[in-house]
Amino acid sequence: MVSEGVLTLDNIYSFFYNIFSPILLNDTLKFWIGCILVKKRDKMYNLLILSFLNSLQLIRCRFLEKRKTGGKRNLDYHVNIYWDKGKVRKINQDSIIVLKALTCRGRVFMAAVCDGMGGMDWGEGASGYVVEELVTWFYDDLISAIGKKKPLWVIRRSLERKVYQMQGRIKFYAQKHNVAMGTTMSVLVLWEKRYLLWHLGDSRIYQLRRKKIGKRTRIKQLTKDHVQEENKLTRCVGSFGFFVPDFKMGIAHKREAFLLCSDGFFRRLQEAEIWEVLQNSRMETENGDRRLKELAEAALRRGEKDNLSAVYISTMK
Repeated sequence: MVSEGVLTLDNIYSFFYNIFSPILLNDTLKFWIGCILVKKRDKMYNLLILSFLNSLQLIRCRFLEKRKTGGKRNLDYHVNIYWDKGKVRKINQDSIIVLKALTCRGRVFMAAVCDGMGGMDWGEGASGYVVEELVTWFYDDLISAIGKKKPLWVIRRSLERKVYQMQGRIKFYAQKHNVAMGTTMSVLVLWEKRYLLWHLGDSRIYQLRRKKIGKRTRIKQLTKDHVQEENKLTRCVGSFGFFVPDFKMGIAHKREAFLLCSDGFFRRLQEAEIWEVLQNSRMETENGDRRLKELAEAALRRGEKDNLSAVYISTMK
């Protein structure tokens, strides 16, 4: 997008060149663009022009997306979120993010749930730091790699490097302040009818299908719980050694859904209960936030004491 900076002749020419390439702008057109935009010093006028340029860029992205997919739109997504500290904890140590961007190669969606370890000091600090770094990775690395048509293994390795950097910084901070810090990390990326996920810890990512297909169940846990006896974590992002995140990829079909949630949300629930409440046929006509709250309240009634966080993503055309 065009930033709200100073309008210069070169920036304007470069922008139009990128939009209409390979149509070349000659010096005469460059001159008239400069006369119209640069010589107008009115702030409101410039803001309107910037809005117009952003709209042109959005139209270009949608045109290229349509041309690339043969007129068939990529999947779009509907998102519902639940985030609550529960009845026992004083603060919510969970952190969640939901990001979506429109690129010239289609829509890119990312969601993440990070559960700060409640038995440690500053668990909320660890989870908050990780989601901030994930936001940076989304815009600086993921979008750039997709735009440059990098292979999937490059995207996979880029987040693994980011996790390595995060672990080192958290460990340095924890040693400096003599505290223990740690968080789970479950990341889901949806792009071009495929999903990519990275995972460390005991938060979970579920895939929910509207109908049972063959031997495949209607709800499937895509992640592995990194725990030992008494729910002791064996892997996380924190002031310990570095662990390479579990990675998985697959196909995201229309009318399917994904649920990212912390252990406090799913621990007291059966998978069949989760599917029954969140099945797509109901979510299309009922409030999704209320459905997530219904599940959370069921977990609390059964004695759940931890923080509860969930992100529900349903795919649609």
